[in-house]
Amino acid sequence: MEEMTKQTLRGILWRRYRWLLIVAVFVLAFTGVRVALNIQQEPSLYLSPGAFSIADESVSMLFVTFVVTVVVGLTLFLSDNATGFSEYLLSLPIARRQIYRQKLALALATIIGGYVLMQGLFIAVLQTRFHSHRNWFDWSATGYFALYQIAWWTVVLLVALTFSIWVGHLVASIFGALIFFGSTLYGYDALINVVSGIAHVHYGQVDFFTNLNPTTAGGVIGHLLICAVIIVGLYLANQWAYEHLSLENLGEFLLIPRLRPVVLWSTMVYLALAVSGSQFGWSILTILTGHDYSDAPVLGALVMAVVVAYLTWGLGRWLLYRPDRFYRVWGLHKLA
Repeated sequence: MEEMTKQTLRGILWRRYRWLLIVAVFVLAFTGVRVALNIQQEPSLYLSPGAFSIADESVSMLFVTFVVTVVVGLTLFLSDNATGFSEYLLSLPIARRQIYRQKLALALATIIGGYVLMQGLFIAVLQTRFHSHRNWFDWSATGYFALYQIAWWTVVLLVALTFSIWVGHLVASIFGALIFFGSTLYGYDALINVVSGIAHVHYGQVDFFTNLNPTTAGGVIGHLLICAVIIVGLYLANQWAYEHLSLENLGEFLLIPRLRPVVLWSTMVYLALAVSGSQFGWSILTILTGHDYSDAPVLGALVMAVVVAYLTWGLGRWLLYRPDRFYRVWGLHKLA
């Protein structure tokens, strides 16, 4: 009976999301063919004699895969909140964790399947050009890099699902996801800057991602271990959230209101460190003030950290507590 219920649920979810998932796979497949055809038209611009792997492919494939992954991740839960489908799903005689797992399985099958199809078509179309341009596929590097990308696309999907599950408002969820993804590189840059400064070593010595070559076995293993920790953590956190969310809070910024202080303060700390400790933040500060803080780096970082923390605090209080009182959230008084 339980297995039949799972099959029924799978059928319900497939009928609900089939066009989204089909279009996602089609877009990825089309991108692989289109990029390969572009290379065929002007091979000298893209190919140099020697080994070639998917690590050398066009940036457009990376961008399209990222966009498709984020859209699928955000849509699977947010669309249910906006259309009322969540009430129907949660009324079914099946555990919430099963709904969560089935949705995740559909999303993973779509992204990983679409990615493999995209790369397969990309390689197949290019094969006809390699002989005349003295190129050949480095299948070893291609395999390692494919594993590396699949692992990180899974991470991106789970991050998008996090904003889709925890945040109930469409615009707020998209806004939060864009802020997070946009600040990730700056956050990493800030982390390396802080660690290298404390340890008094060169930036490149602690930039472990750069040192993990994804086209080699050792580099891929390192990336897979990092991704495994992130994937397990996000998987369990999102499953817990889906099991504890209340339908009464649909449409709110955060679907679990008691965690608003945690979300607010952790976001403040993260963005303050990410901006104040990165080259991006320093460039913004220089543009705004017209003053070069390179002779007083600690002062510059503190100024940027305070400004970013205050802006995050105000916007966070507005979105989390009082979306109807934008001007009131910037004071020091407590909000209900």
